Amino acid sequence: MFKKLKIEIFYLRQMILRYGFSPRYYLKYFKNKFLGAYFLKNLSKFESNKLDNFELHVLSQKSGLWMLAWALRSFLYHSGLSPKIIIHSDGTIDAQTARMFESKFSNLQVILKEDGDRIINERKDIPDTIKKYRMAKPFPIMELTDIYLLSNSDNVMLLDSDILFYKRPDEIIDFIQDKTNYDAIATCFSKGSDLNVNAEYANKYNLIEKGARKLISGIIVYKKEKLPLERFIEYFENTLDPANPFIEQAGWASLICQTNFKYLDEERYPVRGMPDQAVCKHYTSPRRHEVYADGIDKVRNIVDKKL
Repeated sequence: MFKKLKIEIFYLRQMILRYGFSPRYYLKYFKNKFLGAYFLKNLSKFESNKLDNFELHVLSQKSGLWMLAWALRSFLYHSGLSPKIIIHSDGTIDAQTARMFESKFSNLQVILKEDGDRIINERKDIPDTIKKYRMAKPFPIMELTDIYLLSNSDNVMLLDSDILFYKRPDEIIDFIQDKTNYDAIATCFSKGSDLNVNAEYANKYNLIEKGARKLISGIIVYKKEKLPLERFIEYFENTLDPANPFIEQAGWASLICQTNFKYLDEERYPVRGMPDQAVCKHYTSPRRHEVYADGIDKVRNIVDKKL
C-alpha cells in the first residue's frame, strides 16, 4: 500500500511540477486510473468480420485492462488489421474478468496464468530449467516464454499494453501482408541495455555488432518459422541472469537479431516523446501518468467518433 502511494505521489509531482498540467488533466487522470474497470464493463464491442493470418499477443495485469483496451482499439482502428488477439494474464486476471474482456473484441482470447502454467509444464520439449525460471519469477519473463511458446500463427506480434496508436502503422501492415523481405521488425532505443549473455553466445551470432542491445520489446513482429525452438532453448542456456527484470527484452533481442530483421524508425515508433511523425506513443512507467491524464481520452476522441 505504501509503495502504491509513493508511486501516485511521484506521478502527481510529475504532472504538477515538471509538466505543469492544468486541473482538467488531474480529473482525467483519476477518472481513467481509478474508474477504468467501471468504464470497461460498459465499453462497446470492437467488431470485426474477418481474421488475418497473424496473432497479436499481450502480457497484462488486471489493473491495466482499461489502458490495454485502448491500446488494442487504437491499433485495430488505425491498422485495419484483424488478428487473433491473445491476452496472457500475469496471474491477476480472474476468470470472470477474462470473459468480460473477451466480450469487448472479436477474435480475442485471455489465457489465464494457471492455464499457461499447465500447457507449458506439460510440454516435453521444454527443458525443466526454463520452466523453473518462468515459475520462479513469472513477470516479466512470461512476455518471452508464454508469447513464444503459446503462439501458433505464421506471423506473430508482441505489443506492450502501454502503447497507444495515433496514425496508420504502415510498416506493420506491410509486414503482415508480406510486402517486405524481412523476417522480423521491432522497436528500438539508441541508448540500449545489457544483454546479460555469455560472450561466446553473443559472438556466435554477432549480437553486439547487429545492435541487439538497442531492441525494445514494445512492438515486435516476426515470422514464427524463423525462430525455431532450438534457438529459444539456446538463449536460456546462455543467459547469465534469468531473474533479470529485462530478461524478456534480452531474450527477444537475442532471437530477433539472428534473423533478417529491421528496426522500426525511432521517429515513427519512439520510446520517448512523440515527434510529429510518430505513429504511436509508448507510455513507459516514468510517464505512465500521461496515458491516464491525456492518452486514453485523446485516442477515444479519434476512434469512437469514427467507428
